[in-house]
Amino acid sequence: MEGVKEYQAGNCTELSINYGGNNYLVIYGNHVNGGFCSIPNWEVGCELSSYADDTFFNGERIGKALGNMDAGNYIAGIIAEHEKTKMAAVSPEDLVREKAEAVGRTLAELAVCKMNNALVYEMKLQMKAFESGVSNDVMNSLVCQLSDGISKDNGAELEMEH
Repeated sequence: MEGVKEYQAGNCTELSINYGGNNYLVIYGNHVNGGFCSIPNWEVGCELSSYADDTFFNGERIGKALGNMDAGNYIAGIIAEHEKTKMAAVSPEDLVREKAEAVGRTLAELAVCKMNNALVYEMKLQMKAFESGVSNDVMNSLVCQLSDGISKDNGAELEMEH
């Protein structure tokens, strides 16, 4: 279709949150420009920070959408806490695999990167991460974990297509 671009939203989570005698069905995740939140049973939605732990910004955005700053701040706090809990439950290997898939690469492809090309690789990885909505903190963690696990010379270079 002319004038339409398709982007992939990622890391979507749906939570049912009870607060102040009300229920909020919260669906949040990442899209091409950052974070988003939809609360369909209240017929509202808004953009969020790319970082779930930015409770000040996220609480303000959700609160304005709902017309209830207290509920917005509470929901933003629940989102931040839920993301921390999810991250704590994921092994480093699973995190690497998940983030590798988020940038369209398999672990085998990542493992063939030479350490002497790490800077170029990191720049390409961050560019790809930006396109797919993965946060810089997560990508920096991924690069560090990959750097620790990749041998110094395994005879192949990683090429990322754009």
